[in-house]
Amino acid sequence: MGIVVKKFGGTSVESIDKIAKIAEHLAFEKEKGDDIVVVVSAMGKTTDSLFKLAYEITKTPNQREMDMLLTAGERITMALLSLSLQKLNIQSISFTGSQSGIVTDNTHGNAKILTVNAFRISEELQKGRIVIVAGFQGVSLEKEITTLGRGGSDTTAVALASFLQADRCEIFTDVDGVYNADPNIISEAKKIDELSFEEMLYLSCTGAKVLHSRAVEFAYKYKMPIEVKSLLSTHCSGLSHKSLDTSEEKLSATRLAPTKGTTIKGENNMENVEKTMIKAISQKENIRIFDVIISNKDIPIFNTEIFDIDVYTSVSEPFWINKARVFIEEKYNEKFIEELSTNNLTFNLENDEFTVINLLGYRINRDITFLSKMYSFIKNNCEKPISIKNQGIGVQLIIEQTEAKKVIEYLNREYL
Repeated sequence: MGIVVKKFGGTSVESIDKIAKIAEHLAFEKEKGDDIVVVVSAMGKTTDSLFKLAYEITKTPNQREMDMLLTAGERITMALLSLSLQKLNIQSISFTGSQSGIVTDNTHGNAKILTVNAFRISEELQKGRIVIVAGFQGVSLEKEITTLGRGGSDTTAVALASFLQADRCEIFTDVDGVYNADPNIISEAKKIDELSFEEMLYLSCTGAKVLHSRAVEFAYKYKMPIEVKSLLSTHCSGLSHKSLDTSEEKLSATRLAPTKGTTIKGENNMENVEKTMIKAISQKENIRIFDVIISNKDIPIFNTEIFDIDVYTSVSEPFWINKARVFIEEKYNEKFIEELSTNNLTFNLENDEFTVINLLGYRINRDITFLSKMYSFIKNNCEKPISIKNQGIGVQLIIEQTEAKKVIEYLNREYL
C-alpha cells in the first residue's frame, strides 16, 4: 500500500464532535493499510478571531508576530485530532510545519515553500503512526516561523504529497466536488468528475473557491493527483462553497463516509475538440475597478491582493502616459488606496461593482460565431458596458454586478 495525504479545512474541524468523526474516518481508512498523513486547518473562524485580537491592539501589527499568533490555530487542531485518534487506540503524532520540514523563504504572511525535508514524517509512518500536520505554516532558513498566506493548508497538503511521492492527495471540505456552475445561481449545475491541472488552475484563479491556485500549481508541477471531496453525501455546490448539513445533530447520527468527488490530474481531455462547448463557469463578485495613471514609472509591487491588472497606453494622451486598470475585491479597497497614495499615483475608482465571469471551455476563445452570439445577447440585455478578454483556455467577461445573473443563466441555457 502507498501514502495518502488527506487535508481537512476549517469547517470540517470546527468542533470537537467533527474532529471525533474525522478520527473515526481515519481509523477506518487506516485498516485498509495505507500510510496516512493528515493536514489540518484552524478550527472554524479561529484565524479570523486571532486577526481581530491583533487589530484590537494595533492597526499595523508586526508581520513576524502575526505569523507567531496565527499559526497557533492549526496547532490546536492537530493536537486535538491526535488525541481523538489515540482515544480510539490509533497510534498518531502531530507536527507543526517546521517539525514537518516545510522550509520557506522569509516573507512573513505569504511565504513560498523552498523545499520539504519530511524525514520525521517518513520515520513516523514507518512506525505505523498516522501523522497529523499543521497546515498553513513553515519555517524559514533563518529559523523564523512563517505562514503561507491564503489557501496555505491546501498548499501544505499538496506540497507534502508531492515530496513524499504519495499515491494521491485528498482535499476534504464542505463541498463534494467542483461544479460546472454555481448552484446558487444555476440549480441544475452538475458536478464535474474530472478536470486537468490546467483547467483547475484556471478555475482556481478566477473565482472557484474549492481549491487554492497555489496548491494546484504544486500539483501541476509535480503531477500529483488531487481529489476534492466531502465526508458527507449530501448535495452541495462546488464553485460557491454552499455548505453541507454538518450540524452536530446530523453528525452524531452519521458515520462520515467519503463521496466520490472531482479528480484533478493529467492533461486536457481533447474529446470533442472541434465542438465549441463550455465546461465550467466561475465568477468573482464584488470587484471594483481602479484606473491608475502610471505615467513613465514602473508598476509598483503592491502588497494588496490584486485579482487582475491590464496595462495600456491611453490613446487620448501623449504616448508616454501609461495607465493600469486594476481589479480589486471590494474588501481590499482601503488598503489599495493607501498604497496608491504612498506611491503618489493618481487614480479613478469606478462607481459600480462588477462581477468577473470566466468561461472554461473548448474553442470558445476562437469561435467567432460563439463570441458574436454571446456579445449580441449581452449588448441587447445589459445596460452597462462590458469587457470580453481571451484567457487562453477560456474567455473572461466583466459585467456590472446587477446584470451578471442573467448572463450566467443565458450561458447555462445555451452551452452547459
